[in-house]
Amino acid sequence: MLGGRLGNLWTLLATTGGALVPLAVSTWLNSVAAWGFAIWPLAFSVAFLNLLTVGVVLHFWATTLTHTATGEDDIPIFTSEGDSTWDVRPPLTILLSALIPFGPVGCLWVTYGTAVPQFYATVALLVLGSALWPLALLSQVAFSSPTLLVPHRLVRTLRDLGAAYLVAWAVEVVALVAVVGPLVLRARWTFGLPPSLLTDALLLLNAMYAGYVHFRTIGLLYRCYAHRLPS
Repeated sequence: MLGGRLGNLWTLLATTGGALVPLAVSTWLNSVAAWGFAIWPLAFSVAFLNLLTVGVVLHFWATTLTHTATGEDDIPIFTSEGDSTWDVRPPLTILLSALIPFGPVGCLWVTYGTAVPQFYATVALLVLGSALWPLALLSQVAFSSPTLLVPHRLVRTLRDLGAAYLVAWAVEVVALVAVVGPLVLRARWTFGLPPSLLTDALLLLNAMYAGYVHFRTIGLLYRCYAHRLPS
């Protein structure tokens, strides 16, 4: 699922390696904090480095989406050829578009956790969110706003895309399971071994690849069916 491009594999690995740098420093600082040096500058540094790691991942996903949607199959490390400027807007677009479908389920999870029957409501909202997020992403690519989530446009878009959107939805579900599932296991580590940087590195690589598959699928969906989207 790297689009038959060997260069995309190197981009994926290089970006993962870059994201590992702040993650490794953050892990080391956490170990220092465990020695009794938990002061606020240390906590601030850990939070900043973790956010930087998340930012690198979101930036890679956004680059994959925008380049695929505009007809490019080679995904560069930076946003454009020879340009190392990091534009914060694409990662924010990914994050904000995720808040629309997944914000309610996040609030419910934080409030009730796995309590029953709230757990079933959480799962239902997660499924609904997985169906809406690709449309939220398509809205950002096509209109730079959540236009496709307006009720009458939503119905028309689902009708016009048909089976192609069902494929995108299936990829969405697989990507969510691939990213969220290991994170849950990471939070509930039960294998008798303490979480390590190697564990985090494998989870990061898994998240990068799952996101690559998902956002490339959305980009291809736009590339092939943009003419069917409501104007």
